[in-house]
Amino acid sequence: MKKTCLVKQNGQLAEDSISSQLTVFLFLSKKIRKTFLDKKQIKLLIILSFKKIIAYYLNNIKQHVKFKNVSAIKIFLGGITMKKTMLKAVLTLSLLAGGLSVSATVTHAHGYVSSPGSRAYFGSTQGGKINKNVGRAEWEPQSIEATKNTFTPGKLASAGVSGFEPLDVQTTDRWHKSDITTGPLAINWTLTARHRTSTWDYYMTKQGWNQNQPLDIKNFDLIGRVDDKATVPEASVNHTITVPSDRKGYHVIYAVWNVYDTTNAFYQAIDVNVK
Repeated sequence: MKKTCLVKQNGQLAEDSISSQLTVFLFLSKKIRKTFLDKKQIKLLIILSFKKIIAYYLNNIKQHVKFKNVSAIKIFLGGITMKKTMLKAVLTLSLLAGGLSVSATVTHAHGYVSSPGSRAYFGSTQGGKINKNVGRAEWEPQSIEATKNTFTPGKLASAGVSGFEPLDVQTTDRWHKSDITTGPLAINWTLTARHRTSTWDYYMTKQGWNQNQPLDIKNFDLIGRVDDKATVPEASVNHTITVPSDRKGYHVIYAVWNVYDTTNAFYQAIDVNVK
């Protein structure tokens, strides 16, 4: 049986069958996008192809370990994985898996409300980790992204996104609150990636809401909306909304960033104390 391995020939690293496999895969990936295969079929093809590539790597390393060929392993890990062919393959896989066009549901835009800080923000390094046990928000407060109008009762703060569920816990004293007053309120978004925007919507709990029950959109009023008319915002976005004069005490402001050319939006729950 012919063994697959990496060898030096004339001072050059001889790429084995994996290079030709990747080249064929790249060629096919361009053709795939011109076919009538649906996204599920394409993703299945990608997964199967990727499994073969991973299996090849594992087998190759196993062979070198078996024969104690340490130098070959170093060449394998440090050489072939940095080849342009592999980099192109990874990019192609990402593009195909993430979406076949700009109308795919996954966006590259992210952002969080930094003032007054959201639950996610205050649980992150950027916000001083004042809020504890916030799940993924500790590392990525900007990634609470879901389909537009995802107002699932009890899951507003996380928008139902896996890993952000701790943000949905709702009690009177669970979260850090920012002191504000009625009337004009400055809101600042920090965007880690920008995207064409439809609207920025702001909701606020009604006076008399139950502070110890899971958040439900039926207990919120829409208190502000900014229409960006499909423009691309700056990295720092500032809005001024009006806090109704009847609001007092602990409330939650729910900020929603609606992306223009996808079906998604970003969600941020902001805990405030209205004085």
